Amino acid sequence: MPAPSRKIASHAQTIGELLSRPYSYAVPDYQRDFAWESDQVDEFWDDIRRATLAGREEYFLGAMVVSSEGDGGRKSI
Repeated sequence: MPAPSRKIASHAQTIGELLSRPYSYAVPDYQRDFAWESDQVDEFWDDIRRATLAGREEYFLGAMVVSSEGDGGRKSI
């Protein structure tokens, strides 16, 4: 018997909408070869914070695939 198919939905969200949800985001181990160093992560978050405080309506992050795990409170990127 074939495995049940899962529908993939796509929609745009602001960074505020994405981060205001009660989820914990994690990058799986197999993605970590592409990990940034602490300096790059700090610079990224500072840039998002500055954009948010400046009232920018758009901040392009590119495509992100987010999937649920287990109880729905944890999301994998």
